[in-house]
Amino acid sequence: MLADELTEQEFQGWQQYFLEEPFGQSHLDNLVAILTAVVANLMRGEDQDPFSPDDFIPKYKLKDEPEADNSVAADLAYINALVQSGMVQRAPKEVQ
Repeated sequence: MLADELTEQEFQGWQQYFLEEPFGQSHLDNLVAILTAVVANLMRGEDQDPFSPDDFIPKYKLKDEPEADNSVAADLAYINALVQSGMVQRAPKEVQ
């Protein structure tokens, strides 16, 4: 598992990268919601209130799904999925 192999420095690097270049499904949902709100506002009637991106962001939570309380575990799982899919590669370990 990636959590067993990832150093604290590598994990912090991924966190910094995410702050600079957000990735993942929620980021894509936000981008699509912004675009959809723009199009909907262009098409709305004069007497309609304007739409906001929040009106178009999907709600994925299932009724029986518990709240995610461990963001570190979720981050590690996401990074692990990226590495396993081949979308990103792990940095080679430094030789000391």
